[in-house]
Order: sequence, then C-alpha cells, then structure tokens
Amino acid sequence: MSGFDPARWVRLRPLLDRALELDADARTAFMSALRNEDSSLHDDVERMLTERATADVFGAGSAMDLLAPIVADDAMRDDARIGQNIGHYRVQRLIGTGGMGAVYLATRREGGFAQQVALKVVRGALATRQDRERFEHERQILATLVHPNIAALFDGGETPDGEPYYTMEYVDGVNLAEFCSRGALPVAQRVRLLIKAAAALAHAHQNLVVHRDIKPSNVLVTADGRVKLVDFGIAKLLDERAGPALTRVGGGPMTPEYAAPEQFRNAAITVATDVYQFGVLCFRVLTGRLPYRGDPSDGVAWARAVTEQEPLSLARALDPEASGSAARNAHAVARVRRQLRGDLDAIVRKALAKEPANRYRSMDALIADLEAFLSARPVSARRAGPMYFVWRFVLRRRYAVGAAALAIVALAAFAIYAVRQAHNALREAERANAVAAFLESLFQVSDPGVNRGEKLNANQILERGAARLETEMASQPQQRARLLTVIGEVYSALGDFARARVPIESAVTIQRTQPDTDPVDLAHGLRALGWIDHRQGNEQAALKSLDEGVALLDSNSQRALAELAGLRSYRALTLKALGKFDAARAEFVAALAAADRAGTADTVKTAAIHNNLGIFLRDSGDGKGARAEFERALVIYRREYGEDHYRTIGTTQNLAMVLLDGGDVEAAKPLLEHTSEQERRLFGEAHTDYANGQNMLGNIARGQKRYDDAIAYYAQAIRSYTLAVGDRHPYIAFPLANRAQLELERGRYDDALVWYDKALALRREVLPPDHPETADSLDGRGRTLLGLKRYAQAHADLDAALAIRRAKMTADSAAIVQSLVHAGLADYVLGDRDAAKKLWDEALDKAPRAYADRPTELASVRADIADPDRALAHIGD
Repeated sequence: MSGFDPARWVRLRPLLDRALELDADARTAFMSALRNEDSSLHDDVERMLTERATADVFGAGSAMDLLAPIVADDAMRDDARIGQNIGHYRVQRLIGTGGMGAVYLATRREGGFAQQVALKVVRGALATRQDRERFEHERQILATLVHPNIAALFDGGETPDGEPYYTMEYVDGVNLAEFCSRGALPVAQRVRLLIKAAAALAHAHQNLVVHRDIKPSNVLVTADGRVKLVDFGIAKLLDERAGPALTRVGGGPMTPEYAAPEQFRNAAITVATDVYQFGVLCFRVLTGRLPYRGDPSDGVAWARAVTEQEPLSLARALDPEASGSAARNAHAVARVRRQLRGDLDAIVRKALAKEPANRYRSMDALIADLEAFLSARPVSARRAGPMYFVWRFVLRRRYAVGAAALAIVALAAFAIYAVRQAHNALREAERANAVAAFLESLFQVSDPGVNRGEKLNANQILERGAARLETEMASQPQQRARLLTVIGEVYSALGDFARARVPIESAVTIQRTQPDTDPVDLAHGLRALGWIDHRQGNEQAALKSLDEGVALLDSNSQRALAELAGLRSYRALTLKALGKFDAARAEFVAALAAADRAGTADTVKTAAIHNNLGIFLRDSGDGKGARAEFERALVIYRREYGEDHYRTIGTTQNLAMVLLDGGDVEAAKPLLEHTSEQERRLFGEAHTDYANGQNMLGNIARGQKRYDDAIAYYAQAIRSYTLAVGDRHPYIAFPLANRAQLELERGRYDDALVWYDKALALRREVLPPDHPETADSLDGRGRTLLGLKRYAQAHADLDAALAIRRAKMTADSAAIVQSLVHAGLADYVLGDRDAAKKLWDEALDKAPRAYADRPTELASVRADIADPDRALAHIGD
C-alpha cells in the first residue's frame, strides 16, 4: 500500500473488522482461508494486524497511518449519530460497526407507541455502487423473510446526510450455545431450541434464500427463550437465474469453524450448505465443541478435517464443562451420553455428511427427525431393523405396554360382566357416557374458555388422556373416538390446527369402521375435521367432510338437528370461501331453521351460527346486518361464558371490525386493543384471531396517518398468520393488501403496486378466480395504476373487479358503488366520457342505499363523481 486507496480500503475494512473481533485460534483459521482466496488481501490485512499489535504509534507511511484519517472519520461519524433522529427513530447507542457501516440501538416514539429497533446505516463516504447494491440486496432478503424466529425488517430510508439505512427487530439476547451453557439446559430443551432455529432456516429456504453463515452468534435467544435467526448479510438468493440446481458458486465470506466442505472446495452453495452448518451448530450446542479433532487455528489442517474426516460421535465428544451440561457427576454424564447416542447422533451425522446429496434434502426433513427424537418415534436417519421400531413403540406407549397383562384380565372380567348384565345394556351405555364425561372434565383445564388463559398447555391434554385411552378405553372404541375428538377440538380452539388434525382424523377413522357408530358422533367428528381444513384454506377437503356429515343426519332428534345446524353453518363459511355467496346464504338459512327445530335457538350453538353469519354478511358488504348478528351472538356468549371466554372475545373483535368498516373508529379502537391483548394472553401470537386484531389495529393507525405504527401492526399480522396457518393462506392477503393501501394513501404508487401484486398473486393462487377478495385486490391495484398513469392496465383491473362484485355481492353493496366510481374514472381518463357517465349514474342511484348509515362516505362518493380530476389527484384517499 504505497498510498491511501479508498477503493482498496472498501474491500479491506470488513476483513479487518472480522479479524479483530475473532479470538486467536479463530483469527488464524480466518486468515488461512483468506490467503487461499486472495493472497494480496491477506497480506494487507496481516500487515495491519501486525502493526496494530506491535506499535503504540504507527510509523509514518504504515498502512494504519495512511488509513488513520478515514478510520477516525468513520468513528466520529458513527459516534455523532448518537442522540440524532433518523427517520422516525432516535439513535440511542452504537451496537457495532463493520466494513459497510454501523448498527445502532434506536427508539421510535410516536403517538404513545414506543419501539426499540436495530438501525443499520451504510457509510456513504466510502460506499461504492457495489456497496449500495449489496446493502439493498441485504434489505431485500430481509424483507422477504417474515417468520417468528427471524429478526424482522421494519422499514428503511436515507439519513439526513443521504446514507441509506434500514431498521429491524432489536433482539436483546445471547447466542444459542451460550444460552444453553449458561442455563445448563437438558438435551431435550436444547433440541427444542434448535428446532426453532431450523424452522427459521426452513422459511428462508422456502423463500429461496440460503443463509451461508450459521453459527451460534447468528442464533440469538432472549431471556424468555425466544429464538431469533439474524445476520443475512452474506446470504444468497436462489432465484430463477440460478438455473435448475438453484445454486451459487462457493467461496466468499464464511466462518471456517462452521463452513461446509463445499465452501472449502469453492463448490456450489445450496440449501445443503445450511443443513451442514446447522449440523455443526447442533454438535456445538449439544456437546460444547466442534465435530472434528483438527485444530481450527490451523487453516489447512482444519480444511482437511472438514473435507476428509468423519465427525466424532456426540457421546464421545461431550464436554460437560464446555457445554454447560447439567451432568456434573459420573452418573449424570452417563445419562446424557445415552441420550446423545443412537437417534440424535444419527441425525447430526446425516446433517454433517461430506457430500451434499447425502444430507437431509431440506430443513423440514431435519426438523421432522428432531421432533421424532423428542417424541420417541423412529427417525429417518437411523438404519435399523424391526426391533428398533418395536422399541420406539414401547417407549411411546410404556404405560400401555406395562399394563397389558392387567388390561387382558380387565377385558376378560368385563366380558363376563357384560354377559351377566346383558339385560342392563342401556344402563351400561349410560355408564360409559358418564365415564367419557368424567374424562372430558380432565381435559377442560386446557380449554381457554374454562381456565381464562392461565394454563394453556395443550400437551397436558395428550399426557392426561394417553394412558386412559390406551388402557381403559382400548376395548371401547366409540368412547375412545369421542375423547380423541375432544382433544382435537381443544387444540383447534387454541389455533393449533396441525396437532388438532391427528386425533380428530383418528376418531373419524375409528367411527367409520365400527358397525355401531352413532351417526351424530361421526357427523360431529367430520364437522370438526371440516373446520380444520377450512381454517387451513383446504376448502374442497372441508366441503367433502361437511357434505359427508350432512348426509349422515336423516333423523329429527334434537341431537341430530343441533349437529346439522352446526354442519350447515360451517358449510356456509366454506362455500363463501369458495366465492359461492348465494349458496352460502342458503346454507345459513338452513342452519338457523335446523337450530330452531332442535330448540337450541337461544344457546351457544346457535350463537356460533349468528357469529358466522355476521362474518358472511360483513364480507358481502352488509355491515348493518353483520352488526346485528354479532350483537345477537354476544348476548348469548356473555350470558353463558362471560367476557373472558375466547368465543366472546372473538365475536367482540368481529363487532369491532364492523364498527371500523362503518367509520366508528372511537368505538372500534378500544374493543380491538382489548380483545387483541386478551387473545395474545390466551393463545399467544401464533393464532389467527390475534393476527386479525393486529391487522385491524393497523387499519386504525393507517386511518390516523400513523403509518409506521400501521406497518408494524401489519408485519405482526403477517407473522402471526404465517405461524398459525402457513404462508400460502388467503388470510395473509389481508395485511398485504392493507399495506398496499397505506402506500397508496401516502402517494407511493410504486410501493403500493408491489404490495398489491403480492396480495393479488396469493389470492389468485389459493382462491377461485371470481372470488370477491380477488376483486378487492384488483380494485386496489387498478387505483394504483391510475396513480401511475398506466390507464389501460388500470381499466382492465377495475372492470374485472366490477364484474366479480356484480356477480358475487348484493346489488346495492358499498363495494359495487366503489367499483362503479373507480371504473368510471378509468373510462374518464381514457376519453370515454359516455361510459364513465353511465357508470357514475348507476353509482349515484345505489349510493344512498349502500351508505344509508354513513353520510360522510356518501358525500365522498358524490364529490368524486362531481369532480373526477380532483378524485384522480387524490386516488389513494
């Protein structure tokens, strides 16, 4: 370095920062890897490290002397931001610096809402075009990853002096290995934390992102045990340009201790690279050390170990002190080693396979094996004979196996007793029902409506029921099926639909195969199964189960009619989700008629029908009718359950949504805030009802022009929906579309188009093409295209939206009026004034009925038609 070279320093700075933050051994390995990649860069970094270590004052002309001014300037600029405002955030303190810039802890305080974030700024003084592209690339990666175990991106912009920044979730935690060591966590708890980290990686892979730098410091755990994957700074997008293999060439930045063999070989990087690195992470977390005997400080030796040596076994590598194991005596150490042998060792060994093709094909497959280990089920990584599977069965059902002899004796005694008491068969049936009722009472502790959210532990349901079902109920399949249905319905109430499905499907299978099955019981199980499919977006599967249930009920008994009412109510919601609004309306009529014939018109069963009908009417544009139905349901729920039951809370939230639709923000806001907090306490954040509340609170904040708050609410809604029902469910389109409307309202048409495209793409993927929710997205995108002056495209979208709404919604709905106004604006700007006038005349005719109780919105419609140029200028309002 004969003189100061800013371009050179741009490349050197991150490498020097990285080297300085490593301990001696890790630094040696890092420098060795750098020598293999670029000997010239290695020599410069080595020189600066040497000068820093051997001189208090750098000699004239030294590398550090030449760079000292810009380094000092960087430091001054970094420190100077403390206490300043950047966007809506006030910078509190410097968290860390790197070659691209600095990361700060910042706080946003606005409208009584406080939020801590990590704010990352790129240094403009030395930033090249490539730097900015990399920064934008990192921001884009983060924006695509919405998952509860990934540090979330909030927003971004430019500092007052023109440097780009973004804000993301601030994670106040420690690295995963340290968290486990400090708490001396048992093996099972460590595996559960690893599963959460793996779930974050699986989500990244589903979004075509490979992290490439999995290590303990990039997996943080908060004090309350929340896992967050951070630092996608060197991640790679696997997009369509990557070719059919979805790969990228290896090399580049990496952490040698956790690098995969292909990274040392400069070979292709795939999801298998993350699988390998996650395997090293597992090894470190479980044993306290790395998986090879090689010395990481010797770069060449370590590279050879990673590419050639077989990893140590977990049991042999266990270091109780280094891993923070609770096993501090010989007996405890032996117990932990037994846990690490066999299945868990096979899982980690498969993840660490030298050849990518021999590893797990996906993180989901690895997660499945880790979960199988925790539940004592067979793991795919283990090559074993029949006895292995038998032993796994015994471990899962130890109480049933241990009581087998007693069960045989009990069954024999029961058979003798049944023969002697044949003439009391009815009394025995009543006794069996009483037993079932008793067992059901054991499970009610997990029902959020009973315990008011204090002990929500769905695992207790299975733990308490398993022994009884496998022993006492083994000879009573009908009672066992009934109890399995109860277990599944409690899981369903908690929003855990994946776990709810297993016991309910088992119950339905049992009931289908038993000749004496009560049709009402089977219909009830099918209704529960159909509800799960509906909530997960599997509408055709839901309809199949519900149709089967309806066909079973040809009796006029009170039980059959009450069950039929519930089935038809769920069937109506499913038809609505399929865009068949007329058929759904007819089903609701039939449901209420069946409830009336059953004599249950004033019970909680019929309250559920009124609530569901309210949802239907709201989505059909009949806010007044929806409000009446929700209020009918609330009268019953409050009387029977009180204010803290989850059904009361959910219906109250639905009522708040209708109030918000009608513009009554003052009445809606406190209801939504209260119910949202109740749902978070009852269910946690991974629940659709909580997500609904966050979405509506975002709409309120948007209406009050608190845009940053609204964005945060929408992001939380997306995260909660994704965790509850997956990332391809139509629910997620609601906050996506609302975020689009936010950008449209503040005139950011390009951003609005991006979010509307996301919402529309999702709805077209999972909903029928003529669904009213698809029309909502088309209408929003059409208005955005008007703002962008892309009039022909806007006309196509707005006409399509109007056609769908005419076909699916009531003739005088507000949505149709809005579509008429917007489609008329498209005709107007394209010069077809006659067509525009025809649409607007129809809108003026319908508007008084559509907005009978909303005079402000009626006036707005009339104003837009009277002055279309003003309407176009304020298209987002």
